Amino acid sequence: MPGLLSLANELIAKIADQLETCKEFRGTCKQIDHIISPKLLSYIVIDVNGERIDLGISQLEALANGSTRAGEYARTVEIRHLAPHHDPNYTGRSEFLNGRWVLKLEPQDPRVDWAYRKIRELLPAALSALVGARFVIWTMVNKSPVAVSEFLLTLPSLQTLCLMMPVASMTPVQPRPQPRLSQISNLTELTVRGYHDDFVAKIVGNSPKLAHLDLEYPGFQGVVEDVPTLHGLFKTVPHDHPLQLLHLRIRGYCIRFDRETLPHLRLLRSLEFNAIPPILGHKRSEYTQSLLEVSDKSASSLTETWEIIRREELPIEAIVTPINNVVLSYLAAADCIRKLALTEALTRVSDITSNSLAHEVTSTRAENEVLAHGFFTRVLPQHSKTLVSLSLPMDFGGAWFIGPHNTDALLECTQLVELSIPVDTTDSSGVEKASLDDVMEEILGMAARLPNLYQLELFTGFVGDFWHGLIVPTRANDTTQILSESITSFGPVDLGTHPQLIGSMGDKFRPQRDSCGVVKYIHCLT
Repeated sequence: MPGLLSLANELIAKIADQLETCKEFRGTCKQIDHIISPKLLSYIVIDVNGERIDLGISQLEALANGSTRAGEYARTVEIRHLAPHHDPNYTGRSEFLNGRWVLKLEPQDPRVDWAYRKIRELLPAALSALVGARFVIWTMVNKSPVAVSEFLLTLPSLQTLCLMMPVASMTPVQPRPQPRLSQISNLTELTVRGYHDDFVAKIVGNSPKLAHLDLEYPGFQGVVEDVPTLHGLFKTVPHDHPLQLLHLRIRGYCIRFDRETLPHLRLLRSLEFNAIPPILGHKRSEYTQSLLEVSDKSASSLTETWEIIRREELPIEAIVTPINNVVLSYLAAADCIRKLALTEALTRVSDITSNSLAHEVTSTRAENEVLAHGFFTRVLPQHSKTLVSLSLPMDFGGAWFIGPHNTDALLECTQLVELSIPVDTTDSSGVEKASLDDVMEEILGMAARLPNLYQLELFTGFVGDFWHGLIVPTRANDTTQILSESITSFGPVDLGTHPQLIGSMGDKFRPQRDSCGVVKYIHCLT
């Protein structure tokens, strides 16, 4: 009688994927171990923190002395804190010291110094065993060992690098200098989050096949003297061999699309940005001349950016952007938008305030209503046959909330797989219009009629008083509580057709069949 081992290796691997005890299954015999190990050990996490000092050091020892085959199969390596003093579960207390906010840590484990010595001793040999890695994720801390950057330079097949740099709320906190990072080359994907310097531009210049670029430079209170720019990012790329970027996500930079930057963006398919806008108006006198020069040379407004994108006919099909009238017109005329996420509504340019650079400000209620009407009547019909992902943020308010005025437009988007929408029970003026039960029933009924919908995410929207053009979240907490309590009552939904995941302000829900066979949405924490 044929047994398990008579099956094709691919089928055995699929069976292992369905098991909660895959590691135990691997140990049943050498043949199964040989089949499962390449996938099971393809993703390796190296982490030594205050909660797992012994386990983390044991892992480094096993890699260093070759007692595990993880090094043979690892293709993705995630290097986390390597910080035995760090307790990931401790929120701590902050205090202001020497001009910045710092975290007061709990009393340290007495083994911390020993653990740091072991890391310095074992890490080079442990990392050298992972020579097959193609994708590396590195969370850097102030004491990140230099051995990691040395390891990155030894990887012959490294294609994707993700660097998570330190972030502070008040001032930049740079980790220990890693001068060797600037020598990394030949990447196809690069992600950097947090404060960073010129090494990023050097990596970009060293990677002529770079197609995916994701950069986020966090802002903080105060005047920024060293603003990163798109021009600076491309400064080391040879002019006669521009990049052929397909995906660009960039936040916290000054951005201007011009003859210096556009050659790298001609093939762009996906764009997400939240740029530092130009400094305008009489407040320019409050900023240094060097910052003004950077702003004048390298910063464009949202309107200018999208007018250039339209004029240059960049083939973008996935967009994450604020929206104003110019963006609305671009979207209404564009072809084949597949993914669209709107982050905020902006309508006009204002002078600099005391705490920020000049920017196109949040729309007033009336302007917001006009934008929403234009989106549902002009933009959605244009892309109803191609749109697979749509996200409308929770703080738009008013006509952006889902209701009878825009349900028909959403139902025309029959290819939608992912939908994130705000939900509320008030009308555009904040007056109660319906019970949350009625609103939820309407939304879930609409979702059941979208044939390809896989994920539905509901944000608790809020409509309150407008103050200086800002939406005040007067009802967010109440609506979140009601939504969390009432969402279990809705159904039925076909689990096989619509395995929707629903969230409200971080709360997640899953469809589940009750004892009577009716599908209801159940809070994931219950």
